[in-house]
Amino acid sequence: MKILLIQHLYFLNGIGGTEKICSTLANILSTNGYVVEIATNET
Repeated sequence: MKILLIQHLYFLNGIGGTEKICSTLANILSTNGYVVEIATNET
């Protein structure tokens, strides 16, 4: 199953709570066999 997570900021270097939650959720879903993509408004 494909899952798209939408995050308002580029989160890879983010220190905020939503960035950490999005990253953790993506990692958990990915290890459980899901195809995860994350869309942000920044590059």
